Amino acid sequence: MQTLYDLWKPLDAKEKAGEEPTIEEIGVNNTSQQFFWGKRSKELLSQVHEDLQAVFNLFITRTKQDCTIMPSTIRTIEDQIQFVKKGTSKTFKSRHLFKMAVDSCPLKNGKIDWHDLKPFNEMNDLIQECADELGIKIRQGRTFHDHPHNELLKSVYPDTDDVLNELRRRGLIK
Repeated sequence: MQTLYDLWKPLDAKEKAGEEPTIEEIGVNNTSQQFFWGKRSKELLSQVHEDLQAVFNLFITRTKQDCTIMPSTIRTIEDQIQFVKKGTSKTFKSRHLFKMAVDSCPLKNGKIDWHDLKPFNEMNDLIQECADELGIKIRQGRTFHDHPHNELLKSVYPDTDDVLNELRRRGLIK
């Protein structure tokens, strides 16, 4: 069984050789970065539009709170049908189906506190700042009471025909 020391030995060797360990190796950047995306969050982000990836990758370098990308970020049409049936979504034309939306949540002691909106608002303020800095137009879900949700603006990033055609074929939209 590996001990904590075994995990740190390669990092000690790198530092002795004058090399900087990577953020992934140490978990925290020695400058200002406190947090980084975990494996699951990275995998989810890799599946959305590259402009959303840019916004969230800039965001994670600046945030002062731990956060995660939610599995609801990536959805199939079947998933969306279930969200609508449960009432957690109101539309079959979710931007998640087009890979144009991300659901992210702040974590406190590794958990999401759905009753405390302050961390969500702080996170969304910073996400908006990052998008503005990159010139990427987004719409935030907090404007319609979905605080984890951020999406690329539809007027700039339109829905794709392949998903629209499948939704029509299934009779979910006209």
